[in-house]
Amino acid sequence: MTTKPSATLNRPAFRALILLLTLCPALSYAAAKKPEQTWEPSGETYLLLPVGQDVRYAASNRTVSADAWGLGYRLLGSREGVSRTAALQIQRLTVSDTAAGVDGGFYMAAIQAGGEFISPLSANNLRFTLSAMGEFGLAGGDLYMAPVLTIGGLYQVKSEYDQPSGLHLSLFYRLTEITAGDAAGKSGKVKPVLGLRLGFAFPGFWLNK
Repeated sequence: MTTKPSATLNRPAFRALILLLTLCPALSYAAAKKPEQTWEPSGETYLLLPVGQDVRYAASNRTVSADAWGLGYRLLGSREGVSRTAALQIQRLTVSDTAAGVDGGFYMAAIQAGGEFISPLSANNLRFTLSAMGEFGLAGGDLYMAPVLTIGGLYQVKSEYDQPSGLHLSLFYRLTEITAGDAAGKSGKVKPVLGLRLGFAFPGFWLNK
């Protein structure tokens, strides 16, 4: 007995095969298409600890020692050698001196931009870092600009990473004096300062949109 064409087409297995062949191009396209990605650069979160920060009050002819600390986040170069770097940070300075007539605190908020050198990884998982940046910000409500130099060492947590990642301890030096219009209630000048910067660097990664 000869099978009718219509009977063959009505078989469930045959219909499933036809459906699968129809969907194959769409499935292949979906498998080949990759989601769009963006590169998130290496970053570092850090704590600022200025050492011996002084504020000069000309009206009372007094130089007052300030307790200072700060927090910041910066973008690192994703490779060894020289690369660009930028940071955003905020500091709080607290002063107290009866003769100068000040007792309180004020803030310094700044953006930093410049270049950084990161050395190749040594045998003991250390990298040497050196940077020169311009700092642009507000001190007690007044605009300022100052050059900043840093030198430090980074302990690479995972040696298989080409990018800098791990604990980063560095010294920074702000070279110029900064005028602060409201330095705890009076106009003052923040003196050049040497300080410590302790941070942790994270490697860059690809992120799906």
